[in-house]
Amino acid sequence: MLNLRQNYNGLNHIVMILGIIIIIIIIIIIIIIIIIIIIIIISVLNRPNLDFEDKNIDTIEGWIMDNKKVLIRLVTWNLCAQQPPSIDDISKILIPMNKFHFYVIGTEECERSIAQSAINTR
Repeated sequence: MLNLRQNYNGLNHIVMILGIIIIIIIIIIIIIIIIIIIIIIISVLNRPNLDFEDKNIDTIEGWIMDNKKVLIRLVTWNLCAQQPPSIDDISKILIPMNKFHFYVIGTEECERSIAQSAINTR
């Protein structure tokens, strides 16, 4: 009888230790997620304003050389064989002004549906 009770107490200790390990792992994951969110927020807040007064190529080149980076916005856009919206709407959605040096926008399925694009009907 005593031996059975000792086994039961040993099992309780193992379960308790496993529970503590799981809680520690969850806390570590939460801390990592919080750190990632903070890094994203800091990078968004520190995004430079590229609104140069004179728009002179030397001024822009100087900024690039000083900061050792070029900011590029690369977007791929699936039109699903629909007409694209007006250029004003596109500018508001895809091209935030004075945030990037280059804007590269690629389109997919511009003229035909997926079925028409997959099957050559000629």
